[in-house]
Amino acid sequence: IVFIESSGPHDNGFTSLRELANHLPNGYHTKLPSGKEYWEAINAPTVLYTPLIQDILTAGIQPTNVEPISGHGWQKLMRSKKSFRYLIHDVLPVSEIFKFVERESKTSQKEMIKIFNYGLGLAIFVENKDDAENVIKIAKKNQLNAILGGEVQKSDKREVVIEPFGITLESDEFKLKQ
Repeated sequence: IVFIESSGPHDNGFTSLRELANHLPNGYHTKLPSGKEYWEAINAPTVLYTPLIQDILTAGIQPTNVEPISGHGWQKLMRSKKSFRYLIHDVLPVSEIFKFVERESKTSQKEMIKIFNYGLGLAIFVENKDDAENVIKIAKKNQLNAILGGEVQKSDKREVVIEPFGITLESDEFKLKQ
């Protein structure tokens, strides 16, 4: 599974983001540690991944799945109805906005990854490590940060195991119609 970095919240979690703004000292004008205002950080332009996907297909790589990580956060990794374990070995850097929201809203990291993309904008599933490495190279040519995040394993149940965070998401927590 190749992970492509998000530019911010994209289009998910805005109910939570608006609610938090109501409790911040200066609302949407509250400054993050970097000096950027909250409203700016939550409204960072969404990355358009179409050129990346076109370049991947042009290179002859046939992804087995492409999953935008929007509503329902990282649970989207287990969208397939099949019993798979999505074993995540590595994660992208968590951007300032997500760290700020986590801290200020007192939301657990597990809930953050169930609500938000938490730095993961797109997951591209490929057949083998060579294809994954080529997808990463193509992403870099498209000025996108990408890593080999993990792998899919056969399992007796659907789950996402995020080793760096020590978190497991179970399929019964994933309320999207399967």
